[in-house]
Amino acid sequence: MTGVSTRAFSPQDVIIGLLAFQKEGEERFRADPVRIHKAVAKLKSDERFSELLKGLVFDRRDYFPYSEYLEETLDALQLGGNLDRTNPRGVYYQTRPSLRAMFKDEIRQRFRQDELERLKEASSEFFAIVGT
Repeated sequence: MTGVSTRAFSPQDVIIGLLAFQKEGEERFRADPVRIHKAVAKLKSDERFSELLKGLVFDRRDYFPYSEYLEETLDALQLGGNLDRTNPRGVYYQTRPSLRAMFKDEIRQRFRQDELERLKEASSEFFAIVGT
């Protein structure tokens, strides 16, 4: 078997996967755009995760790497009720059970087992950088 997936997953699928693999009981994380974008850009530059994140483009002309697609995905997840910023000052995102269900029911099968393992590892590193 080659390293190329036979099923097509989108960058949005990967972002949802990063969030869906968050540890049970730790469903919130810092809603700091600088930390979030830097964390995902760092993952993309890591050869272990670069293939998963190759569809994300970052503008590196400012003081932190920024991905419009990443920001749009987070906004869409909020509008869809899968991600909340309901705390008083909006300091944290709160993932909803529907996000994990969406990943499990609709998205997970787009990834091979080795890709899922890398995605789970990337998720762990993402949350270590962003902070809960």
